Amino acid sequence: MSSLSFRDYVCGWGAALINVVVTFPMNKTIFRQQVTGDNLHFTIRQLYSEGLLHLYRGFLPPLLQKTTTLGVMFGSYNNYRHVFDRHLTSNVSVCVSSMLAGATEALLTPLERVQTLLQGPRIHADIDSQFVQQCSFLFAENSTQIAASEGEKPTSGFAL
Repeated sequence: MSSLSFRDYVCGWGAALINVVVTFPMNKTIFRQQVTGDNLHFTIRQLYSEGLLHLYRGFLPPLLQKTTTLGVMFGSYNNYRHVFDRHLTSNVSVCVSSMLAGATEALLTPLERVQTLLQGPRIHADIDSQFVQQCSFLFAENSTQIAASEGEKPTSGFAL
């Protein structure tokens, strides 16, 4: 990897660092409001009273995630652009490189989506009920098969 290509990865990392440092307090305020249901002024006063160190508590995971993905996106864009500039016109090369860089970054985002879904209160009931339904179905299916193979009448409940 050339120093020019490496520089783009570092630039992406730096852009993400600045992004997270600046936006983390706003995101924390929004998240706190969602969890507690308090109004904006109360939430801001609460965060202010906790101090600067507590304001940035929980900062590391989003920092690592964002710096990694943006570093990959910036660097891969430059690498794709270098390859396609030899074979395509400039405008087409920019478009194709941009789409491929975004797709490369998207490979790193499924866990972020899962985390977002699991933070929502609506999903808890869905997951719990689906889990119970699937466990009940599997138990009923297996107990029927076991009982049938042993010549017994299937039971409908858990036997502990």
